[in-house]
Amino acid sequence: MIAPLAKFIDWSVLQIANAMPPQSTWREAADERDLKLEQAVQFLNGPDFMPAESQPAQLNFGPDAMGGRFCFPTPRPCEFAENNVVHGRLYRHGRPLTWTTAIRTSELGW
Repeated sequence: MIAPLAKFIDWSVLQIANAMPPQSTWREAADERDLKLEQAVQFLNGPDFMPAESQPAQLNFGPDAMGGRFCFPTPRPCEFAENNVVHGRLYRHGRPLTWTTAIRTSELGW
């Protein structure tokens, strides 16, 4: 009864040890993580992260926008055209006789 358990534990340890990179790679990865963290903090503290003022989004409810679907251009365009348009959808709250709506802009599959 103990032999199968011991074999399973040995097999598990070997699988984990085989999947782990050598320690020198850990140090390089840690240095790279520190560099990326420093770059992220600089970006967050910089003037490009949040503009001092921004205009409200111009929602576009197109003719094919069924079920409260809308889109608008992103306030921070990039070189990838598909990322320059934000797609969203309006949802009503589940309870009847309420006027609360929710906006979800991260719908996949558009």
